[in-house]
Amino acid sequence: MKRRAQLVAGAVALLVSTSGSLGQMPDAAPRTSAISGVVVDANSGQPLPNTVVTLTERESNRLLTDSKGRFLFRGLAAGDNYVLTAKKAGYFEGSYGSKNERGTRPIALGAGDWFSDARIELVRPGSISGTVRDEAGEPVVGAHVRVMTRFWIGGRQQLAVTQPVKTDDRGQYRATHLVAGRYIVSVLSPQQALPNDAAPQASAGPPLPEAVALDLDPWARLVVGNFVTPPPVVPGQPSTTYPTTYHPMTTLLSDAAAITLGPGEGRDGVDVQIRPVPAWRVSGRVDDPSAAGYLVRLLAPGTEELSLGSETATSYTDRNGRFTFLNVPDGRYTIEVRRGAMELRYAGNREISMLPIPMPGFAGARGGAGVISTAPAGVSYVYTSQPDERPRWGRQNVDVSAGDLSDVVVPLHQSVSLSGRFVWEKGGALVSSGNPVYGLVAEPAGSPSLGMPSAQLPPGTTTFTLPGLLPGEYWLKTVTGMPIKSIVWQGRDHTQIPFDTSAGQDITDLVVTFTDQTISLTGTVSNMPARPDGAAVLVFPAAREGWSHYGLRPFNFQSVPVSTAGKYSATLPAGDYYVVAVNHTLADAWHDPAFLGRAAPSASRVSVTWGEKKTLDLKMSEVR
Repeated sequence: MKRRAQLVAGAVALLVSTSGSLGQMPDAAPRTSAISGVVVDANSGQPLPNTVVTLTERESNRLLTDSKGRFLFRGLAAGDNYVLTAKKAGYFEGSYGSKNERGTRPIALGAGDWFSDARIELVRPGSISGTVRDEAGEPVVGAHVRVMTRFWIGGRQQLAVTQPVKTDDRGQYRATHLVAGRYIVSVLSPQQALPNDAAPQASAGPPLPEAVALDLDPWARLVVGNFVTPPPVVPGQPSTTYPTTYHPMTTLLSDAAAITLGPGEGRDGVDVQIRPVPAWRVSGRVDDPSAAGYLVRLLAPGTEELSLGSETATSYTDRNGRFTFLNVPDGRYTIEVRRGAMELRYAGNREISMLPIPMPGFAGARGGAGVISTAPAGVSYVYTSQPDERPRWGRQNVDVSAGDLSDVVVPLHQSVSLSGRFVWEKGGALVSSGNPVYGLVAEPAGSPSLGMPSAQLPPGTTTFTLPGLLPGEYWLKTVTGMPIKSIVWQGRDHTQIPFDTSAGQDITDLVVTFTDQTISLTGTVSNMPARPDGAAVLVFPAAREGWSHYGLRPFNFQSVPVSTAGKYSATLPAGDYYVVAVNHTLADAWHDPAFLGRAAPSASRVSVTWGEKKTLDLKMSEVR
């Protein structure tokens, strides 16, 4: 009792001493409920003073923790959905019920209730640092170092990359804002060549200020300054280059040594040594001489699903459809020709990086970005493209074995388009609903190498055409305030079936129907664990084939927190589902299809239809 009294007294004193927008409570009619707690370091358990704590329900209130990390919100009305988050410099943002943003556990308050033990644990970001040295052991200044890691995304393991960091004047780098996990460190070194005509500059933008183009070839120039500068040319000897290298000293992604980080851990001494290797010239053309200004990428094994910066070499087609790669090491490669690129990007627990991908050697490119709900917090997608009404693509395997390679021909193929019309379920013009469609994307069901074709639609649009799809599976997504009831093509509903473009034929006459109906699934969870542990309710398709290749932002998966009163609520499209309540530490486990297989036997099965409001009570399940 004495300790509780001290907590309340300290927190009340904090509120009294705080003014302005931080901590000042409204002078409205007295309210009788309260929430108090403490913010601590997740590793040490030490309290964190001067932490901004935000309480949100219908409105937001903020205050600072006192010298012992304590806080108190008082004068609160009864409510079922109070959410506590905390933010402090040097830590990831956290919340009550989880150490990241997505696992927030709502707090339920009755009239006169005092929720007195809301403990929020904040995690420090991890880091990886080291030195990049050359073959003589000298530090490499200005090298781009990038960290990458694997996540379950769309039901499959995929690589996500961080923004590169540059080595300083001592050759040292430091990658920060990392959560616990396994990481690969690489020193980027794509050899960027530009044709001697100016065609690419018109479509890709001006050269980057630090880029310098060297005249080393009759047909192309080598761009230096963006990445590691290659060794000087020695007369009478083959050219050499520094290839992309992975920690500690390998040029193969499959041989890279993974670095394991614990929560908040900093790993020093993760050094990378780069060494020069003989380099060759690879040249050729696309089979359409009118295809000028296309980005041509030379990809080593294992990097096919990575984006710009991961190539062994890059080039552009000139006015006659020719391209030249300079400084290419021995190896087997894939040549890829396309108008744009996409990558999965990792930026820590919650912070999302929306910076576009720079085209090699150039500034400026059209594109976009967004959050990936099928991955842990902090993973996003970023895509970029060059304008083209009917973009084409090409792919060709080559083997570079100790010599120049010429006359490579890359066939170009026409990309596929999706076209159709929008309708309003109740009839009449779509815009009469007040929620016109203004964006359209084709989201890859599996590999990000398919890209993210997109289109901006003018207000009032009722028909659409979306070009640029490569062979593979895509989900059609719209940007609108209305749920999609159906996407019908050739008599089949594709709202939960991806479009397969492998045949190379345009997909036409789609009918996308919007509705104002919603579906809610609510209930309570019994045998809840004692505080501070909570629960999450996972909702996933009953059909096993829907557990993978569901894209970046699926609409038929839900992971929702359970409030302190044991209540949950989910919004879904019509369909058949499994529903299971698990410990909150498993809130993101549904990304792994193997986990869904273990959870299904103890889950409840439910079917929901449009406009239905269904109640389903659950018991906690132990899924291992």
